[in-house]
Amino acid sequence: NRFQVMQPSPINKPKPGITIVSACMNRNENLHKSLTSWLLLDVQEIIIVDWSSETPVSETLKGINDPRIKVIRIDGEKYWVLTYAFNIGLQSATFEKIYKLDADIQVSTDFLTVNSFKEGEYIRGFWRDALDVDQADQVYLNGSFGAFKKDLKRIGFYNEYIRTYGYDDSDLYLRLNHEKLSAKYLALGSVIHFEQTQEQRTHHQDTSRTRLFDWHYATDFYIVFNRYLSVLLPKWCAQPLQSYEELSHDAEILKLKRTSSDLPIAQHFIDTSNRYADIALGIFSSTSDNVV
Repeated sequence: NRFQVMQPSPINKPKPGITIVSACMNRNENLHKSLTSWLLLDVQEIIIVDWSSETPVSETLKGINDPRIKVIRIDGEKYWVLTYAFNIGLQSATFEKIYKLDADIQVSTDFLTVNSFKEGEYIRGFWRDALDVDQADQVYLNGSFGAFKKDLKRIGFYNEYIRTYGYDDSDLYLRLNHEKLSAKYLALGSVIHFEQTQEQRTHHQDTSRTRLFDWHYATDFYIVFNRYLSVLLPKWCAQPLQSYEELSHDAEILKLKRTSSDLPIAQHFIDTSNRYADIALGIFSSTSDNVV
């Protein structure tokens, strides 16, 4: 049986309420700490996608008994791909409003109140807000957002051509903007990011670079690389998403295995994005010390 998370029938259209969607690969400890703050919120569902963690997330969360938690375990994946993992969670949400939170994001008890959004809007983190208040370690809140599921579905959810670190969220925001949605920004202080090293950010990813000319980390390079790649490739909207087959399903966990292959990207698009990213970061390094 194929797990049908895409194209829900009219009978199963999203219900009034809120779903939190998260995903992780071997970030179980951070997820456990973050989850304790999510459980204090008045949400109806918390979907956690376990992307082949060495210790299953379900084992880590054994001591937490809350019927709102749903774990979807993907077996057999060697590399972490954020767009794939979160697209499963976003499609599986059964409530109309979704807040996407990474496994290393803790929230305040008034998170929903200060970060509400209505029809025609979405809400997102913005890395520059953190820099403006001298909190450089909080720029990674950029990837937290809230939106209506119908709006996310209309843009095709995350761009699955982006399979390495960075720019996945910015690409999604741009496509929401193109749908004439108004962007709001998450309230500073209502979300807290657990700090990680640069190496931890690309650990488990299929990345070939670690540093660029000793000026930049791999994270800097792949953010720019993916930005150019998303511009060069056709606009992401209606392309088919990854497919999965069901391995097992019980009251606590749904286990899936990916059955489709990565969408092909012509080598000249990859080569061009590599070249543009090298040039852009080289020029940037000579003129500024700021974060890209």
